[in-house]
Amino acid sequence: MQSGMELHILDHKVYVISVEKEAIPIVTHALVKLALLYKHTNCRFFSYTETCDDFSVIVDEDGYQEIPKHEKVKVQPNLWRVLNVAVGAYATNKVSGLTKIAKSVILPLADYHVSVFCMSTYQTDFILVKEDELDIAIECLSANFKVFQEKDGETLPVPSPHATDEDKLLDPGTPRPIVHPFIVPLNRFSIRSLHPETLPTVSCALLEIMFYGNSLQSSLQDGHDRFFSYSVVDGEISLVMDNETLSKFPRNTLFGSTEGECWRMIRIGEIGRASCRERV
Repeated sequence: MQSGMELHILDHKVYVISVEKEAIPIVTHALVKLALLYKHTNCRFFSYTETCDDFSVIVDEDGYQEIPKHEKVKVQPNLWRVLNVAVGAYATNKVSGLTKIAKSVILPLADYHVSVFCMSTYQTDFILVKEDELDIAIECLSANFKVFQEKDGETLPVPSPHATDEDKLLDPGTPRPIVHPFIVPLNRFSIRSLHPETLPTVSCALLEIMFYGNSLQSSLQDGHDRFFSYSVVDGEISLVMDNETLSKFPRNTLFGSTEGECWRMIRIGEIGRASCRERV
């Protein structure tokens, strides 16, 4: 077992939703409420992401009640559970960085054929697994992690339902086959946050970017990809955006990335995106 490493199963149960580009007016009212007026809702986990392809929304059960039902608003049938890696007993020190998480969490789950959905924020990284695969994920990871679960404000230890099947796990250094093609767009991205009290100051910029951002649309043909992410998790706000989008915000309203630090995106086929960091 990795010394001091803990896996926390958060209390959130979330839906993953895809909204077609032309359908954004259908959900605009709900997204404005969840993004900017979240204190007036019971939603504690909300994420909005725009790419060239669609809008993706990850939202907990309370937030899901705000989303209109429509044929162009596609909801994955599974509920997803939210995992987070931390250090120390009942830790608050969260481990950030998909490189570390990939080796310790994502690769073993892949060996167990457990689907994952990764979500990065300024504060930490989350790993989502389907609720009906949660027991399998616990079985897989309990050999290397102490597993805890949030329940009604308490953090409780979780026993593994079965011993980890070591025969299924490859050594972390073992190369895996490249199953999906990937490209690296030219955009350079920043990961930022803001204090909730600053939200009214940046609300106009956020509304323009989220709902009137066609002028910022980049095409893959010129080597760039459209990507903007805004999330509110337990009252903590995070934004991921390229430098062009960052320039839309008033100066000194966002805080975050070390000066000169940028991130590059890896687009994996048509199924997802990941990030890696470089200094420029």
